[in-house]
Amino acid sequence: MDLYEIRSNLLDSMKDLYFYDFYLIKNDLNERSIMHKLGCYLKKYFNDFNIDCEYNGSVEHPDLRKKIDIYKQAGKIKRDDKEHSVYPDIIVHQRISSNFNKLIIEIKKSTNSDIEFDKEKMQFYTNENRNEKYFYEFGCLINIKTGLEFKKEFELSWYINGEQEDEELINIESRHSV
Repeated sequence: MDLYEIRSNLLDSMKDLYFYDFYLIKNDLNERSIMHKLGCYLKKYFNDFNIDCEYNGSVEHPDLRKKIDIYKQAGKIKRDDKEHSVYPDIIVHQRISSNFNKLIIEIKKSTNSDIEFDKEKMQFYTNENRNEKYFYEFGCLINIKTGLEFKKEFELSWYINGEQEDEELINIESRHSV
């Protein structure tokens, strides 16, 4: 599955989100509520993969949990030198092995300005040199216009090899009738 197909599947899932659950976006409800519904719609288009929200599992880690010292790498140490758990918002993968980690998604609402750490996570998770255990082939940061800004628009920032490759603003009304 290449980036073109992944992008197409994600856009179709976003169309479903806006059609069936625009209430969540318009009323600026919790990111977890929005991400859960998007995860449900992704399953329709990524039927050969598992879709998980805030997944902390890992088949390679001894306690089967994701423990990444990404806070330290990003200069955001919270507590001494301990490792901190970092759960991606949504992942498209196969649970049997980290070799099938296809896509990692982070969602931010336009009313939440704390987006820098999500960018760091995208760079980390899509960079095989920095992150051998939890590497994802593609990453997408979705910034959804919510609340007073609800224009049925969202911005996609794509990450490959630890770098932001592309950024696009999508107006769902001009693409599809919703």
